[in-house]
Amino acid sequence: MFCTSLLSENLNTLKKVNDLYGHDVGDRMIFRFASILKKVLPHECLICRWGGDEFAVMLNNVTHEHINRYLKEIEAQISYATGYAISSDYKEITSDELFRKADENMYLMKQEFYRKNK
Repeated sequence: MFCTSLLSENLNTLKKVNDLYGHDVGDRMIFRFASILKKVLPHECLICRWGGDEFAVMLNNVTHEHINRYLKEIEAQISYATGYAISSDYKEITSDELFRKADENMYLMKQEFYRKNK
């Protein structure tokens, strides 16, 4: 069965980096994050900068195990929040709804990060 997975990615602490060290350092952090995503994720995936420090990733025919392996490898290199959703987990879902679920999951992780790091 063909399935699509959408990931919503967001750097942790970018605002703090920008405020303390300037936007040039923050921009380098964004470029580094993009490089890590390109290195870790499969070449056939689609990686898009969604805005600011947010990225959206589309993967086809991957399982939760694949995604979790990718996410752990990324996490070992940079602090970020992520959420994902896989179309095969739902009976019927549009691409907009799938992205919304991935984005909601990312924001839950982001809130947890800031709750733990206050």
